[in-house]
Amino acid sequence: MLELLLALTTMVSLGVCLLAGPLGVVLDVVDCPSASGGRKRHARPTPMVGGFAVIVPALLALAMMALAQPGFALLGGAVLVMLAMGMVDDRVGLGAGKRLVVAAAVLFGLMALLPAFTLTSLRFTFLDTPVVLGAWALPFTLVSVLGLQNAVNMADGKNGLVLGMGLVWTVLLGFFAPGEMVPLLSVLAVAQAVTLVFNLRGKLFLGDAGSYSISVLLGLASIYVYNTSPAGLFADMLVVWFFLPVIDCLRLIGSRVWRRQTPFAPDRTHFHHYLHAFTPRWRYGLALYMTLVIVPSVIVAVYPPATPLLLVTLLVFYAGLYAYYARRTASCYALFARR
Repeated sequence: MLELLLALTTMVSLGVCLLAGPLGVVLDVVDCPSASGGRKRHARPTPMVGGFAVIVPALLALAMMALAQPGFALLGGAVLVMLAMGMVDDRVGLGAGKRLVVAAAVLFGLMALLPAFTLTSLRFTFLDTPVVLGAWALPFTLVSVLGLQNAVNMADGKNGLVLGMGLVWTVLLGFFAPGEMVPLLSVLAVAQAVTLVFNLRGKLFLGDAGSYSISVLLGLASIYVYNTSPAGLFADMLVVWFFLPVIDCLRLIGSRVWRRQTPFAPDRTHFHHYLHAFTPRWRYGLALYMTLVIVPSVIVAVYPPATPLLLVTLLVFYAGLYAYYARRTASCYALFARR
């Protein structure tokens, strides 16, 4: 059955990717470049249908899994709402407040109905006993998933980033996941790999439909695996996995609030923008970004006791790289202003 599901996944993902242009026009989700000097600097109008190439097969897998465990149908429903909300945002643009209210309501309902998707305690590699969240369990879990959703959406500014990170996280989860999660994670891995090829070539974007739904699905899948993992997944290991997009999101929100700007307003001060600005081609920036995600994540998966040290190292390394690129950017702007 899994082989058939993976074959169907490949056909669906490949079909969506090959027909990305017509699908983008039919769904009215084509991203056009900005005028000279604008924020959107891709070369040509690009369909934002990558999310469908990943999520449609995932929904098929969840439907199959729901035959044995009906709770997975609710997970599929929540992901479908995120996909639909993202498509509306891609088409007409939703305010950050409306997106937050919809996502929070859907996730709250899912977590209230299915405790397997709620963090009730936190196990750390450096503590002998878990930290029990008690009454804070549901609010903490809700904020965590919403935070990951926004962090991934902010990282979705360069080809290959979100799909690359998603593929890494999916594979890592597979090493800790219980048997019932294997179909979903296998489908996600294949669908993201197929879509990644087209995304790297600039043939399609994920769009908000893709970033919202994929991030929420991976966030909830991580919680489920954490709660049911026979291999022992720790909370601080997940922090390492998701560290780079989350820390960059927190920095962006903090700096915008400090400047009295809207926290979720788009700009070009993300970490991946700095990498792109100071590397000969984006593939070098992508390679560096993915190295910062893959290497620490694999190390803590293989050797969990290294997690606290790696967290500190990542924080220092990120701060140093950001300060370097930000300083160079400021120097370039100052030089330009003097001319």
